[in-house]
Amino acid sequence: MSPTELENYLLSSLQAYGHSYGLPTSPEEIKGLVATLLRLSLPQIPGLAGATEIAALVDRVVQAYGNGAIAPSLLNAGQDLLIRQAYDWRAGLEQRLQDTLIGYLQSYAPAGLDLATLRDLTLAALPLANGQGITREEVNGLVSQIVNSFDLEKALAAKFNPTLVAVVKELAVAWSQRPMEQAVGETLTAYMQRFAPKLETIGEDLIERALEAVLKNQVDFGLDLDLNLANRQLLIQQVSFQLNIMKASPLPSKTAQQIAAELQTEISDLQKYRQEHFGTDNVAAGLGGQDGLSVSSPWTKPKGADSPQ
Repeated sequence: MSPTELENYLLSSLQAYGHSYGLPTSPEEIKGLVATLLRLSLPQIPGLAGATEIAALVDRVVQAYGNGAIAPSLLNAGQDLLIRQAYDWRAGLEQRLQDTLIGYLQSYAPAGLDLATLRDLTLAALPLANGQGITREEVNGLVSQIVNSFDLEKALAAKFNPTLVAVVKELAVAWSQRPMEQAVGETLTAYMQRFAPKLETIGEDLIERALEAVLKNQVDFGLDLDLNLANRQLLIQQVSFQLNIMKASPLPSKTAQQIAAELQTEISDLQKYRQEHFGTDNVAAGLGGQDGLSVSSPWTKPKGADSPQ
């Protein structure tokens, strides 16, 4: 399928979706819908490039729709299934997010939230609400939909879905850890800007090492937080979502820049260790992450080994 054919395919799918279910009004929500249609089409459309080209494709389709373009192709059976899948997926995730926010508000914030906080809280809830595989455009569309339609008075009076108790508790923990999450995000941003500008995906082990570095220097960040194992994993999940999916780039503080330099020294030591013990300094060899680090990495040094932990 050529680029033009793919654009027409998505445009006709978008128009068919509108005929069946109606279309959102905000640009963010329309862009998110096109991104969902594209993501659900990916198994049938090989050869698509990375996130940058996908975002550009979404922009072109939304622009064509906004200019009143009419797709030349008619809806086929595959597209009919596609738009139903897109509707069900979006409606299901949106409902789960709304129910999670309702539970959080009723249990932890009965006085209410301003719009900026509601947006950030929704972003924190997304990785907890089974939004796997979601794209940045879809996130922005969903958040826009929820923030623009959220009714605080109704939320406080609504019946809470009891199956989401655990998710609401996780959201409360994630929200309480935001200062530490911000510090880790700043440190990783500083690290990437200075030492790994071409890094596109940040693995969990790199986040874990940045977290360890921040915990050792949390006084310098003005933090005082003791994490258990479950909360650590929750924080890592939030940082990964913000940096990998949302491509957030928090402005690094001077402390974060200093810790990033220490992190680079530690990683250099690990590269040297791999060279000495495995005969290669290619830290990405045989590993899943682009950053060359992995929790399950065979070269991660055991406790007591001769490099810094």
